[in-house]
Amino acid sequence: MSTMSAHQRNIQEINKLDGFDVIIVCTSTPFQANYWHERLMATRGSISPEHAKVLAVYEDWEGGAGNGLGTLYAYTKAVAAAKELYDLDLPSQLAAGAISVALYHTAGKGTRLAPLPGSENNNKSGVKLPAMVKVADQFVPMTILEAVVKQTGVYAPSRRGRLSVFWGDQVFIPSANVKYDANHHIDILAALAPMPTSEEWTEKGLEKYGLIAVNQEDNAAQVDKVTYDTAMRLLSSFGQVKSVGTSLGSFSVDSDMLVALLSEFQKELAAKTGKFDSDPHFWMPLTLEEAAYTEVMEQKGVSRAESTAHYNRMRQMLVKFEASRSRPLGLFGCVDVGSEVYWWDYGLLKLYLKNNCLVTKPGVEADCLRLFLGIKDHLEHSDVGAETVIEKSTVINCQISNGEIKNSVLSGVCARDVEADGSILINVTAHSIKAPRCVLYNVTSEDAAGLNLEEGSVVVGVLLPSGEKVLMKSNLDICGGKAWKTILAENAHSFETIYELNADANVSELEKLIQDEHFKLRLRQAALLVVAAVALQQYSAQRRQAQVKRSNKTTTATPASSSVQLLPATLDNAGYVVEIEYCTRCRWMLRAAWMAQELLSTFQADGGKALLRSVMLTPNAEVGGVFQVYLHSAGNAAPRELLWSRKVAGRFPESKELKQIVRDHISPERDLGHSDRKTT
Repeated sequence: MSTMSAHQRNIQEINKLDGFDVIIVCTSTPFQANYWHERLMATRGSISPEHAKVLAVYEDWEGGAGNGLGTLYAYTKAVAAAKELYDLDLPSQLAAGAISVALYHTAGKGTRLAPLPGSENNNKSGVKLPAMVKVADQFVPMTILEAVVKQTGVYAPSRRGRLSVFWGDQVFIPSANVKYDANHHIDILAALAPMPTSEEWTEKGLEKYGLIAVNQEDNAAQVDKVTYDTAMRLLSSFGQVKSVGTSLGSFSVDSDMLVALLSEFQKELAAKTGKFDSDPHFWMPLTLEEAAYTEVMEQKGVSRAESTAHYNRMRQMLVKFEASRSRPLGLFGCVDVGSEVYWWDYGLLKLYLKNNCLVTKPGVEADCLRLFLGIKDHLEHSDVGAETVIEKSTVINCQISNGEIKNSVLSGVCARDVEADGSILINVTAHSIKAPRCVLYNVTSEDAAGLNLEEGSVVVGVLLPSGEKVLMKSNLDICGGKAWKTILAENAHSFETIYELNADANVSELEKLIQDEHFKLRLRQAALLVVAAVALQQYSAQRRQAQVKRSNKTTTATPASSSVQLLPATLDNAGYVVEIEYCTRCRWMLRAAWMAQELLSTFQADGGKALLRSVMLTPNAEVGGVFQVYLHSAGNAAPRELLWSRKVAGRFPESKELKQIVRDHISPERDLGHSDRKTT
C-alpha cells in the first residue's frame, strides 16, 4: 500500500470543507457582487461549509484603493452587509474569536488572462475550470474563485478570530502542515527554504520576487525584488536569517491589528481617497528599518521624503497598537506552505492552458489536481460516440459523436466531430472542431464547416450588455497585458474596449442568456442528428426489404420503420420501444435526444426486422430532476420495464452503459463493439 504524500494529506483536509464561517468577496461592480452572493450561497456544501455566510461587496473607489486599503474598505462594507443580511455583529464575533473570516479579492481587469475575462463580462474570477460543482440538483462548471475558496478554507480552523485575505486567481496545495498556532498579529504565506548562499540566490532568481525572511525567533520581515547583497544589508539589524522564501501575498490579521489599521486609515476610508497596497505600505514599514524601507521604495520610484513620512506614520500606529492590544503576540510571522508547494496560477493565459491540461498528465502533482477538483475518471458526465478516440485527455460534461482527442481537456463541449491535441475547450457548441494547441472558450458556431483553427489560436465568445455577439481572437504567444490597447488584426475591438463595453454588465443575466444560446443551438443539432439516425434506419430497412424481395425470400414483409416520437407511440407492432422520460425544468431534452440518437444508431433494423422500433421522448414538467428510461415490448400488454432511474442511481447512464442494458433485454447475443463491456 503506497504512502500518501504531504500534498495528498492536505487535499484530504481541504475536501473536508471545514472552511471559513464568513466568506467576503470584493468585486468591481454591484452586478458582480450579486452574482457571487447567489453563486457561493448555492455551492455551500460543495466548496465551503453548509453553514457559511456569504457577503459580496464591490469597490466603488475612484482609481482603485490598492489591496491594502481595498481590504479595509471591503471589510467595512461587509460589516454593514452582515448586520443587514444575518443580524451578525462581525467585529464583536471576530474579537471574541468565535468565527473565522476570509476575504477574496476579485477586482481588476484580468489583463494577463485576456481575452477570457471579457467572455465572463469582466468577472475574471468567474472563468471556468474543467471540473464540476453541484448547484442545487445540477452539476455546473467550477469557477476559479470557487476552487480558491475550497482550497484556502483549509486554514480556517487555525484562524478563528482572524481576517484572512486571498487573491482570486491562484490555487496552491501546501507541502507543509496546514494546521498551525497563530502566534503573530500578522502572518503571511510563503514557500520557505533554508537561507541560500549568494550563488543559490542567483540560481533561483530570487531577485525577481517579493520575499519573506524568517529569523531564529520566528519573526518575519518582507523585502521586495532585491539582490542577495542588498537583502543582507537591508536585514542587517533583523538578526540571523534561518529561512527565506517566495511570498504568496496572502495574509491574515487578528482582530487587534485589524482595528488598528481601520482606525489609522479611517480618513482615507471615509473619503475613498488614496491607494495603498499591503506589502509596501503596511508590512514593509512595520518590519524594516527606516533606511532599508526608504531605499526599497526609492527603487519603486517613491521619493525618500514621501516614504519617510509614511514610515513614520506606520511606526506611530505601531506604538499606539502595542499600548492598546488585548494580548501580546509577535508582530509579523510567516506561515510556511513548504518549498515543494504546488502553485497553480490561472491568472495568465499560458498558465491557464498549462495548469488545466495538467489533469491529463501522469504523476503525483497531476493526481493531486484531479483529487482536488474531484475528477475521478478521464470521461465523466458525457455522451461520446463509440468510435471516438480519447488519449491522455479529460472529457467532462460533453456530447461528441466522433473524433480524436489527445492531450486535451474538454468541458461542456457539444459537437459532431472533434479533433483536438494539446488544447482546452470550455463551453463550446459547434458542428465540428479542429483545435491543435488551442484555447476555445464560450463559443457557439452554426457554421456547417465547423471551427477549423490554426495552431496556438485563442478564440473566445463574448455577449455584450448591448446584445451584440463578438468573437475575440488572439494567440497563445500574445500577452494580453501588452496587447491590451491594441486591436489585433482578427478583431473589431481591443481587449480594453471589450472591458469598457462590459463595464455595466449584468453578469447573472448575461450568463443565463449565454446558456440559453448554447442550449437552443444544441437542441437544433440534436434534432438534426436524430432525424439523420431515423433516416438511416429507414433507408437500411427499406434496402434490406428490397433485397429480400429480389431474392424471393418473402413477398409480403412490410419495411419496419423507426422514429423518435415526442408523443406516446402506438405499440401494436412487433419490436421494442424505449421511452426516455426527462425533466423539462432541468433542460435535459438535449441529453435525452442525444441518447435516443445513440440507441437508434446502434440498434438498426436487422434482416428486415427492427430491433428497436422507436424511441419516445417524454417531457415531465411535474416531477423535478426526473430522468428515467423504460422499455416497452410492442404488441405486449405487459407493463413497461424500468431500465434506469437517475434518482435511484444518483447519476445519468453513460451512453455505452445504456446500450448494454438495452442490448441485454432485446438482443443479448448482439455484439456492441467498442461500446461492449470489457471482458476479464
